[in-house]
Amino acid sequence: MSSSKFAIFCIILFTLASLNECTNVEGFEASKINLPKCLPGRCEGRKKCFCCRYVRPRFCAPTNEACETAPVCNH
Repeated sequence: MSSSKFAIFCIILFTLASLNECTNVEGFEASKINLPKCLPGRCEGRKKCFCCRYVRPRFCAPTNEACETAPVCNH
């Protein structure tokens, strides 16, 4: 086997091994991901505020605690 054929064989083998790792996601559950309800943002008149994720129209509060406990953020 020439060196160029061996190099191509190694590249193909590495690619197949990488694909196998990407498709082997057993045990992955979305419920294990803990995304925060609120993210830091900038609001008019304040340097820093916290805004709800995925809520339209945008809702922001002066503190993270106020944002997390707001009824509009609990969807």
